[in-house]
Amino acid sequence: PRPRLLRAIAIQKQGNYAVALEELEEVGSRSGDFKGRDSIDHFRGWCLFYLGRPREAEAAFAAHLASTPGSADSAFGRGVSLLELGRPDAALDALDLALEIETAGAGRRRSVGKTWIRRGDALWELGRTEEATRSFHKGVIQFSDHYEGWAKLGRGHERLGDAEKAEWARREERRARIRVGAPVDGP
Repeated sequence: PRPRLLRAIAIQKQGNYAVALEELEEVGSRSGDFKGRDSIDHFRGWCLFYLGRPREAEAAFAAHLASTPGSADSAFGRGVSLLELGRPDAALDALDLALEIETAGAGRRRSVGKTWIRRGDALWELGRTEEATRSFHKGVIQFSDHYEGWAKLGRGHERLGDAEKAEWARREERRARIRVGAPVDGP
């Protein structure tokens, strides 16, 4: 089953989520233990999320966290699934857990940055604009190429009435877009 699991993960990484999900479910239905079995729910979660099935994705991430409590990626996945389900309070808890795990471990700057930005999304949905803006700012400090994070930071500053900081964030968004080769609007 392990080679088949690795094949399913490779298919998932290529973005063929429906086929990968079928493979993962087949591998998971087999009896016996093998290296990697505990990661099946994690990869199922991402397949389900990208297939537009956030409720099932959230359940898969929660199952993975129950067996592997130290998975920052599954806590993040659960958080973004809960955001898609319109549950920002629960998403905030999951994203805070992802930050706690990530910063206590490898502290991967890009992952930490993305988590701060999605945490800002949850706060934004809760109407906590000032906290959301601070969270967006922490995110782009960690991951400066996250142009969407810069755009969100700009909207936050705009909403808070700071036109100068909003303009600064928009300039940084443009620079980040140029750095990563994303489309840039205007001059």
